[in-house]
Amino acid sequence: MKFEIPAVGVRKLYFAVVNPGSFFRAVSPIAQLLALLALIVCWKVPGARFAAAIALALTVAGDVITFAYFYPRNDIMFVNAMNAEAAAEAWRGWSAMNHVRSALILGALTAELVALTRAVQLVSGAPQ
Repeated sequence: MKFEIPAVGVRKLYFAVVNPGSFFRAVSPIAQLLALLALIVCWKVPGARFAAAIALALTVAGDVITFAYFYPRNDIMFVNAMNAEAAAEAWRGWSAMNHVRSALILGALTAELVALTRAVQLVSGAPQ
């Protein structure tokens, strides 16, 4: 079965100008700083410190995977000279690992919400 990436040439031209990495290069450090800030704020909140630490760790892990795994595959697909077989293999790997990265970020978001909810409950006096 032959695997083809639709409209790779058009995508290469578009991504030469702008790509999702442009957005995430700005947003990811902000997310990490906010996760660190949440950890600092929640440090003395019972039950929130661990969730905030998990959120920070998962946020950093998402970026580590992005730099180590996704950027090289993006180069294969969109920057390097076209090699259809290498691009197809890179796309398959990229697609599979993107689910892992999405799960990490979803876990970070969930942990952050748990930590901040516990902090707000403590401050407001709401039942826990």
